[in-house]
Amino acid sequence: MDTVRITTWLAQQARDARDVSCAVEEQAGYLAEIAVRIAAAYWDGKKVILFGNGGSAATAEHFATELTGKFYVQDRAPLPAIALTANTAQLTAIANDYGYEHTFARMLGGVAHSGDIVIGISTSGQSANVLRGLETGQRRHAITVGFTGAASEEMEVYCDYLIRIPSTDVARIQEGHDLCGHLVLAAVERLIFGNGST
Repeated sequence: MDTVRITTWLAQQARDARDVSCAVEEQAGYLAEIAVRIAAAYWDGKKVILFGNGGSAATAEHFATELTGKFYVQDRAPLPAIALTANTAQLTAIANDYGYEHTFARMLGGVAHSGDIVIGISTSGQSANVLRGLETGQRRHAITVGFTGAASEEMEVYCDYLIRIPSTDVARIQEGHDLCGHLVLAAVERLIFGNGST
């Protein structure tokens, strides 16, 4: 593949990423609703629980880190967040003993409570363990939030809020998830702590 052809391809990828960013901008009001619900849960003493597979697991851990550590506000109290994928012993034990599709549901059965925020991330929207996890969150009266792509229809039934990135390209969907997550988390920080340090 010569330089001209790869340059043309890269330029198209960049345009696709820009289109995703524009679509996220159009959802700003919806993202604000989610941020308000998360902030309200924190004010009520609740926690955020996140999960996904592969790259989505990395996204879950990334968001949990920004909640418990810091994001824009440099000197603030930690916000309670759990990434279910971080405990590999627990994850593999449940997968081995009950089946992989039960991993997140089983873990949520032990830690999710009414009013918590349960966030399931799946680019396809068809990951059985993510769907069962969201279903468990519903049954435990948590507020359920899904992150997915354009092709998913299955997640919607299990979500109070569903962030759908209008793409079928996994990389573009993941980038959209990162952008949406960063916007929501930044808004949560502002709602709870204001614009500066506490």
